[in-house]
Amino acid sequence: METYCPPQILTSVKKFIFDQCETCYLGLKNGELQFYDITGQEVQKKCDLLTKILGKADLQVVTYRKRTYFLVSGTMDSHYSAIFLYNDNLMCLAEYKLRAGETITAFNMMFVDHKETGLNSHLILVGGSDGILRYLKWNPLDDRNELELVGCLPVGKIITKICPMTTSSFALGYANGDLGLYRFI
Repeated sequence: METYCPPQILTSVKKFIFDQCETCYLGLKNGELQFYDITGQEVQKKCDLLTKILGKADLQVVTYRKRTYFLVSGTMDSHYSAIFLYNDNLMCLAEYKLRAGETITAFNMMFVDHKETGLNSHLILVGGSDGILRYLKWNPLDDRNELELVGCLPVGKIITKICPMTTSSFALGYANGDLGLYRFI
C-alpha cells in the first residue's frame, strides 16, 4: 500500500549570500524557510529563532553594501503576526509586531530618497488585515537595527501586493482587484 505524500509547494525563492561568502537560495517550502545550494539540494542552516516563527507567509531578500539581509513575515507564538529582519549570519536584527488579531498581508522594502527618512535609510511598507499601510524605517548603518514606525496610511482595503515604482512612489494591489498608486511628497 502506497502512502500519500502531499505536494511540496516552493514559493518566494531568492538568491542569498550567506555570511558574505556562500551563495545559496532561500525559499518558503510549505510555509517553512529552507536553504538550497546552487544545484537545488536542501542545505541545513542553524537558526533557532526561525523555527519559532510559524506560518511563514512571505519573504524578501535585500542587498546593501555587499551584505545580504532578508525579511520574513509570519506568526509567533500563535498570538501575533510580525515581520522579522535577519542578516546574512541568520541573526535576527529586528522585528515589528501587529496588534493581536491582525495579520500582515503584504510587505516590501525599498530604498527611499527622501529627506524625512535620512541618508542610507530603507522604508518597509507593511500592509495589515486591518486595511492600514504602515511605514517602517530601517537604517543598516544604525547599530540599534530597529524597525521604527514612522507613519500609517489607512487605505480601508486589504493590501495583497506592494510594488515600488521609483524611489518616491509605489503601487498597492488590493484583495478586491483594485490598484492604488501612491507618491511620497
